[in-house]
Amino acid sequence: MEFADYAERWKRSNDAMKLRRSTRNRDFGYLDRYIIPRFDKVALADIDFEMVDEWLVKLRESGGKGGRPLAPSTVLLAGIVLNKILKRAVKSRHIKRNPCSDVTLPKPGKKPMNIITAPEIERLADAIDPRYRAFPIFACFTGLRASECFGLTWRDVHFDLAHVNVVTTTIETDGQRLTGQPTKSDAGVRTVPLSARAREALAAHKAKYGGEPDDYVFTSPKGGPVRLANFRNRFWHRAVSAAGINTGFVIHDQRHTAVSLWIEAGINVREVSEFAGHESVAFTLKTYGHLYPTSGIEFISKLDVATAAALDSDNKGMDSGHESTEDLAEV
Repeated sequence: MEFADYAERWKRSNDAMKLRRSTRNRDFGYLDRYIIPRFDKVALADIDFEMVDEWLVKLRESGGKGGRPLAPSTVLLAGIVLNKILKRAVKSRHIKRNPCSDVTLPKPGKKPMNIITAPEIERLADAIDPRYRAFPIFACFTGLRASECFGLTWRDVHFDLAHVNVVTTTIETDGQRLTGQPTKSDAGVRTVPLSARAREALAAHKAKYGGEPDDYVFTSPKGGPVRLANFRNRFWHRAVSAAGINTGFVIHDQRHTAVSLWIEAGINVREVSEFAGHESVAFTLKTYGHLYPTSGIEFISKLDVATAAALDSDNKGMDSGHESTEDLAEV
C-alpha cells in the first residue's frame, strides 16, 4: 500500500477522530504540507529510518516557503504526525516496525516567558479599549487561557464564592469559532479563585455592559463572541504598545504572570498546578520551577539546619539502656 492511501485511512480512523478538532485539523494540515509531498507514492514497507531522518533534515534546512529553514517546533510536529500514522500502520499489520521509533526529533527552544508587574497590569487595562478593560486584570490574576477567558459565561462567575468555574473552552479552526468545547485536558475543568482586584474589575465590567447567565463575559464590540485573531490585531498589540510594556508580551503571557503572582503570594505548587489546569505537578515545576524563591543553596542550608537540630534533639533524649556512662565503657 502506498503511504498516501494509508494516510487517508488514518484520517478516518478512531485514532484521528478522538483528537480534539483543532488538533486534528492541525495534524491534517501538517500531513498535506510537509509529509505527503515526500512520501506520497512511497510504499509503506519501503519507508525506513534513513528516509525519515533525511526528510527531517531537509525540512529543517529548506522546508519553509521559498526554501527557507523551518522552525524546530514545526519539524517536531511534522515528525510527530508521521509517527502517529506509521504507529497505526504497525498496529494494522501493514508494516512490522515503525521507522520513526529510533529517529531523533529536534527539540524546540523555550519560548520567552514575559511577566509583568501589578502596576503594569493596571497600565495595560487603562490602555486597552474600554470594553476589555477587565480582561488583562482578570487574565493576569486567574491565569485562564485566552480560549477559556473568551468562552467564559456569567453563569461560571461566582462573586459570592469568589471563584470562577472553568468547564468548557472555545476553539478557532478552519475559520470557524467553536464554542462549548471540552477543555484542553481533564485537568482543565477546575475552580479558580478570584482575587479582590479581579472581582472588582469583573463587577465593574458587568455593571457597564450587563449580561445574562448564558452570555459571554467578554464579547466583540457588536456583542458576538470574540475572535482571538481579530482581538489581537485590533486591540491587544496597540494596548501593549500604548502601555509601554515589552512588545513581546503576548496574550498567553498573562497566564505566566498569574502563576508568578501566585508563587510570590506563597501558594504551594500543588495549588498552582490545580488552578492553572496542568495535568501534573511535574509539568508545573518544569515550567515554573525557576520562579520559586528557594535556591539549591538555600535548600541545602535549611536541610542541614533541620538535620542538625533533629540529631541534637534525638541525642539529648536518647535512652542508652544502661545505668551510667561507665556501663557503656564495659560493653
